[in-house]
Amino acid sequence: MTMSENLPIDASEDTRQGDSTHIAVSASWMYSGAVPHPSIAEGYEKFVPGAAERLLRMAELEQQNRFDCDRKELELLRLE
Repeated sequence: MTMSENLPIDASEDTRQGDSTHIAVSASWMYSGAVPHPSIAEGYEKFVPGAAERLLRMAELEQQNRFDCDRKELELLRLE
């Protein structure tokens, strides 16, 4: 059963306690992106000063690499 199947159809039907907290916690584990969720990055920063900046820089370099690879691929296709 998925989380959406557990949710009431009408908010007035919701008689459960604490579900909003459970949903918020579950949603934070579902985060997806090029860099960690800010709260996770904050945890890295706490133990390794400068980690958040390094994570952002790594994401920027990876994105630039993807752009460069795409550009090179387009250039090669034009030469054919």
